[in-house]
Amino acid sequence: VAVKKKEEQRIQEGFNQFDFTVGVLNCLLVAYVVGVFPQHFWLLYVIEGSFLLPLKMWEDYTHKPLNQILYYLDYCWVMNFIGMAVFYITTMYPSMPDVVRDNLYMTMVGVGAGSLIGATVALPFVALVFHSSSTMTGVFIHLTPPLVLYTFMWHADAIRSSWPGVFHLNMVDISRFRFF
Repeated sequence: VAVKKKEEQRIQEGFNQFDFTVGVLNCLLVAYVVGVFPQHFWLLYVIEGSFLLPLKMWEDYTHKPLNQILYYLDYCWVMNFIGMAVFYITTMYPSMPDVVRDNLYMTMVGVGAGSLIGATVALPFVALVFHSSSTMTGVFIHLTPPLVLYTFMWHADAIRSSWPGVFHLNMVDISRFRFF
């Protein structure tokens, strides 16, 4: 009886088997791609971000009784949006001056390897609640950018050979990343 009551409580809180299964499989996919194909992890980041971020924004915009859209002024969200913009700008403009590209990459590394990874460890709402797209999006914005930066720092040669002419990592002094 107690187990049935707890099951009903979880279902009322939004638990369902499909969302839970997708959440677990997504975590396994992220771990697999980072471990086996780190040179392609940035692509998974872009695909998941293109789905999870609009979904979360829609959920917050339609939240009742008050929408929660101003939540995106939070530091971590702002840094993710700026980071994604820098990510796109540096890949789309190969003629960007080397010093600008280098400084943009180093800024991204500082934010990702600093405050975002620190928030992943310190904040209680960054948790693996597999059936909650809202909570999993929080994990995504805090943990995925540092993982992308990890691949840039430690697998730059593989990224260069797999994606020639895309990231222009040959213009960036990768040895400076080792500081982080």
